[in-house]
Amino acid sequence: MSDVSGVFDQFGPAEERGAGRWADLADDLDAQIRASIGAEERAESDDVARGALGALTVTDRLRASVGRSVVLAVRGAGPVRGSVVGCGPDWVAVDDGGHEVIVLLVNLLSVSGVGSAAVDGRGGGVVARRWHAAQLLRRFVRDRSTVRVVLDTGDVVTGTLDMVGIDHLELAEHDAHESRRRDAVRGRRVVPFAAVATVSRERQI
Repeated sequence: MSDVSGVFDQFGPAEERGAGRWADLADDLDAQIRASIGAEERAESDDVARGALGALTVTDRLRASVGRSVVLAVRGAGPVRGSVVGCGPDWVAVDDGGHEVIVLLVNLLSVSGVGSAAVDGRGGGVVARRWHAAQLLRRFVRDRSTVRVVLDTGDVVTGTLDMVGIDHLELAEHDAHESRRRDAVRGRRVVPFAAVATVSRERQI
């Protein structure tokens, strides 16, 4: 304002009053311009933030919730409650206190209890970025765990995973309390991942 006022020092009282009004107008315009620039910068910042939020996936939200207690609504299985222990591109694993439960995201309906944070899918380690359900479930094949498979229809089958393909699993069906003996196996069932709601086994010590 001092620079603008100095221009009008040569004028008399009437002129000074006019000069003062012009100086006030200049100051007002300057304030409006600064406010407009600030609003534009804030809007740009908000657009960037909205763009980042718009790029988030469910797995980003779940990955940031590792260690949190959540409730997963799963088609065919109903509510699955537990603490998130891991998450991949197409699965989330929770510990319900006694079992490790793998939920296939294709049948995930909703999640309650996740935090507001998220982890970018480019971070989080090799398992988080690359391991799909097939790689994860092959662990069960190797250790011959007895598993409980809930289908998206609500049907439940128990047995031992004999093999896991790229988009399906094969189960030797037998009672949960039985081991995979030839005389205990009732049949073999092939299930596409798209029809699998959950796969669970007793928590490994």
